[in-house]
Amino acid sequence: MPGKHLGSIWEADYKQKAGYQLLFPVIFYHGQKAWPYDNLLEELMGSAPAVLDEESANTLRALRRYQPSFEYVLINLHDYDDDKIMGTFNEGMLRASLLAMRDYALGEPVRRIPRYISNLQGVALSDLSLSFVSDLAKYIMALGPEPEKMDIMREIKEETIKIHPSDQPGFVSALDAWNREKEEAAREAAKIAAKEAAQQASYREKLAIARNLKSTEISISAISVATGLPIEVIEKL
Repeated sequence: MPGKHLGSIWEADYKQKAGYQLLFPVIFYHGQKAWPYDNLLEELMGSAPAVLDEESANTLRALRRYQPSFEYVLINLHDYDDDKIMGTFNEGMLRASLLAMRDYALGEPVRRIPRYISNLQGVALSDLSLSFVSDLAKYIMALGPEPEKMDIMREIKEETIKIHPSDQPGFVSALDAWNREKEEAAREAAKIAAKEAAQQASYREKLAIARNLKSTEISISAISVATGLPIEVIEKL
């Protein structure tokens, strides 16, 4: 909630006796659901207590004069179709990002990839950082079925090559690096899962051995030493 963040900043200013900063909060809403703004200020700043003493009520009324209006700094993607995004924003990477985020929120198919990528026409290769590529790719690929991930990645690369044929090393290389990073993370997760499975199997084997030994005259402490299992665990077998 912006009101909470504004308050924390002003509270820090008060403690440091540095004077209060002039703050202009800008709200970016992803647009997943319609937001009618009926009680916009209350939603963003919070509602006042139902019962206030006279001094607090007067103070609140005085502060209301300084409460920012969010009507003209609210970007609600639910209200933006393609034409409005293209007509409002000029920068290519911003257009591509907003289109992808709006479609992601609305659950649109990922087959609008050329639409996103075409907005990168004219964007310098040096500006297409790995972090930007990674964020855009995540939105584009998020709705794609898992078996189609590689096809989606290939389509992104093909569309990009049409714009930057000499992309070496640029957007496509960054996508490759991002993909390798994802694959490495998946391999590490598989290794951890395999190790945990082996440990579970080993633990079950130890339990079976301890159970068999417990039926003999061997002491529980000796079984604990032999199997490495805690005495409490063996006692419950």
